[in-house]
Amino acid sequence: MPTKREIGNTVLERRRRAGLTQDELASLVPGLSQSRVCRVELGKATVPAELRSALAQVLHVDPCELAPGTPDHTCGAPGTKPFFCENPQCASARPIDVGQVWYLPTVVYSKHERPHCRICGHVMVPAECRACPGESFSKGAFCERCGRPYISASLSQDDVGDVRRWVLREKLYRSEVQAETGIASRPAAQEKARIGL
Repeated sequence: MPTKREIGNTVLERRRRAGLTQDELASLVPGLSQSRVCRVELGKATVPAELRSALAQVLHVDPCELAPGTPDHTCGAPGTKPFFCENPQCASARPIDVGQVWYLPTVVYSKHERPHCRICGHVMVPAECRACPGESFSKGAFCERCGRPYISASLSQDDVGDVRRWVLREKLYRSEVQAETGIASRPAAQEKARIGL
């Protein structure tokens, strides 16, 4: 398992490779602040376990590369497989704004063959691209091989109005649902203040 310093180097290198500032990276991971990103990169703090999977997805790394000590459910214990909920309305699928709405799925490891999402109850699917058989999940919103989004929804500008504002409202709603279901996220009041609602 990596040390704090090694984790910091990984986050710094991947963030720079993605062309993101610390603030931009923090805004992509609910519950993560710019100051925490800075402290992690300096090797003075670790990535909180509840944020590890989301940060790993944004940086396109294995969650285990961000976990000091022994592995936990975000790294996949022996005998578990990665799954995600492909329901775009589920709070586990975080909307991102890239001129239109795409979704960044949360990866969960399970020993069950057909686990159910603990937020919405849908049957979860294996973390792999359906269009590219055998292509493992890239930890992002899209398959790196074919470019297909892992979670697709037919949303138009008419459905959501101002896309950026809609995404911010959806993130707030989903953070509230995640807090109620025990998935740690930024407190709702802090999120409302951050996005100006």
